[in-house]
Amino acid sequence: MSSSTASRQISRRVVQVDNRIVHYRIAGKGPALLLIHQSPKSSAELIGMIAQLADQFTVIAPDTPGYGFSDPLEEDDAGIDQFVEALVAFIEALGLSKPAIFGSHSGAILGVRLAALYPHKISALIANGILINDAPTRAELVAKYFPDFLPDWSGAHLPKVWSRIRDQHCFYPWYERTAENRIHWPATLQAMHESAMEILLAGEHYKTGYRAVLNYDISPDLTQLTVPALLVVAKTDALVKYVAHYPTLSNTTEVRIVEDFCDIPAATSGFAKRFIGSPTSAVLPWSPYSVSTQKRRLYEHERGTIHYRCAGEPDHPVVLLMHDLGQSSRQYSALIEGLSDSYFVIAIDLPGHGQSDEYATEPVDVAAALSALMTQQPVTSFAMIAIGQSCVYARLLAEGNPEQVNQWLAYLDIQALQAENNGDLATESPPDFTPDLAGSQLVRAWYLVRDQALFSPWHVHSPQTFKTLDMSPAPTVLQQRMLDLLISDKAARTLSRALPDSFFSDLGDDLVSQHIVDLPSNPSDLHMSLRRWLDYAF
Repeated sequence: MSSSTASRQISRRVVQVDNRIVHYRIAGKGPALLLIHQSPKSSAELIGMIAQLADQFTVIAPDTPGYGFSDPLEEDDAGIDQFVEALVAFIEALGLSKPAIFGSHSGAILGVRLAALYPHKISALIANGILINDAPTRAELVAKYFPDFLPDWSGAHLPKVWSRIRDQHCFYPWYERTAENRIHWPATLQAMHESAMEILLAGEHYKTGYRAVLNYDISPDLTQLTVPALLVVAKTDALVKYVAHYPTLSNTTEVRIVEDFCDIPAATSGFAKRFIGSPTSAVLPWSPYSVSTQKRRLYEHERGTIHYRCAGEPDHPVVLLMHDLGQSSRQYSALIEGLSDSYFVIAIDLPGHGQSDEYATEPVDVAAALSALMTQQPVTSFAMIAIGQSCVYARLLAEGNPEQVNQWLAYLDIQALQAENNGDLATESPPDFTPDLAGSQLVRAWYLVRDQALFSPWHVHSPQTFKTLDMSPAPTVLQQRMLDLLISDKAARTLSRALPDSFFSDLGDDLVSQHIVDLPSNPSDLHMSLRRWLDYAF
């Protein structure tokens, strides 16, 4: 997650809407301004704009259903009206009274439909870049715009994703690679990498919101809007060509072409101020940890947001689960569910991992942040399970909170650690997945997690390093591990460098060894081992 000053000023929250969890960002004070991102991205793309506008508005940016960290809609073929209804339900869940709406590209199209169906729910609309297409063109876009990127053991789907991202910056539509369809849409390698990650994180749901807006005939609604609306687009935007095709607009709608994308926030602010209502009178009640009664929660630590998962009954014995560096709590979803019949399981995402911000780097600070999190929980004592290198944090947390921590256990890949410490096998520096023009970071990460599943240590391939497996992991499992690895890339390397070498070089120390067991290769074996230990611990 981003650790910039701007992002640290923005809070992240989750709220239950119907049966779904909606993740959103919020900042500032004043009248409410709701920002809708484009598909298949998330509210993360709007962090800069949120920061710019937060001194004038209460800026709220949800991840729309199926994108970012929000749950998808139940219908795989949901249309635009279902997405609009989800936005209205979100507005009502937060108790907002007639916010102004800003939408970017596909988010702008959602905003138009929202304004057409629920004009009484909003004060104004700012739509940045919209498409005007006839029925045959819409049908073609729906048929061709959303290729399948199903995970494949070979990793062959990843170059296809990267090529799709590269093409959308050179052609519109991306699949029409002709001179007539050439565009210039500059983007950094990091921006293209983030776009690829958004598609992969959304999985097959990446198509749903996209398809809903591209299959919508926007012209009739544009001609009949009754709310104040600004259709704004930058000269440098490929969608500026559609201005010439706008239908006759209602007298409440204005059109403005600005010089560049950087001028969009000012245009948004100026227009919203003319029509927006009184300062926000209702916002979701906030406490530092109880953001949701569901299994995914956020704790707002002073240095950043900690994401964690919960399962089980709070009056059961409490277990804190910490994943290894380069992973996330999501990798242990099945284990968490399996233990939840007898235990209340809290599974955190380490700093910069999964859905957590980079809330700490030094081991003592990580332990302090987790201690603060557990202090906020309605528990008096708990046991800890640490996977891999997170055992350092478990030990520090146990030593600093002896009255709370009654037991802790660490699962380590003993074979790999001993081989590397003895110099029997070649070691390798922490991998670096900095994006490159060929998108090789995706394939390199894929083959690393494949090797991790087959060998220990992963970078040494020999009969002596084979892992014992019932069967190879499914491609969907590998994809989740790869995404976790890429999300945590920089944070994992930073955290790894800060770990004390002495902890791993002397596993025979009595104070350490009594808490260390070998990490089983099979998930079922890990579950059984944990069950036995927890039954003993409690």
